[in-house]
Amino acid sequence: MKRLLAVRTSSFAVVILITFIVMSCGGGGDGTPPPSIVYSNATLTGTWMVYDLGPDAISTSMKFDGNGSMVEYYEMNIDPPLPYPYSVQANGTFTILIGAPASTITGMLTSATTGVFTPIAGTLKKIMDLGACEGTWSGTLSGSHSESFTIDVENTGTITGGGGGLATPYGGKLFCESGHATGILTTSEVDELSRIKFFTGTVVSGATVTISGDYETNGPGGTYTLVK
Repeated sequence: MKRLLAVRTSSFAVVILITFIVMSCGGGGDGTPPPSIVYSNATLTGTWMVYDLGPDAISTSMKFDGNGSMVEYYEMNIDPPLPYPYSVQANGTFTILIGAPASTITGMLTSATTGVFTPIAGTLKKIMDLGACEGTWSGTLSGSHSESFTIDVENTGTITGGGGGLATPYGGKLFCESGHATGILTTSEVDELSRIKFFTGTVVSGATVTISGDYETNGPGGTYTLVK
């Protein structure tokens, strides 16, 4: 009897253990999988980076209010003025209308912080740390322009100051996320260097942090390097 009781007790413990493992993995007792995310306009909120769009691997960033409006778009030229409307369906598919006449951008959210653009190749990633590029950066432009400058970036990604070979004051944004960087620098220059878009950017960390890539202006462009 003692041996039989021991066997039954051991079997019961195994059943309890298996049940605990199944429930810990997210399944219910009836094998039902955990519920999936129900997306909405509120999912697309905050500042997001877009990168790897097409063969040029360009990057850009934009800010959404969570209520159906893109309220900031960090690009060279914005026409007409913001906001731009967007909508997110329950399955994660989204549509953004940009510019006038409106260009329709479509894609799908794959989580609360990631998504893809379709049919063009592009990755959408929420910027989790707006201050990842915080600090003072020494910059150089090469190619069509040859300038050296410094920029000060605060913990919201906002460029608040700097100096060097470009007319001040400065403004704009610089964001870093998952090894990518993008941003726009506004200056007090009266020519094409009044707006400089960092439209590709690779972040390399070490004893110093370096961002390098291509820039564009309302005239000729080239390559840039930022070092902190």
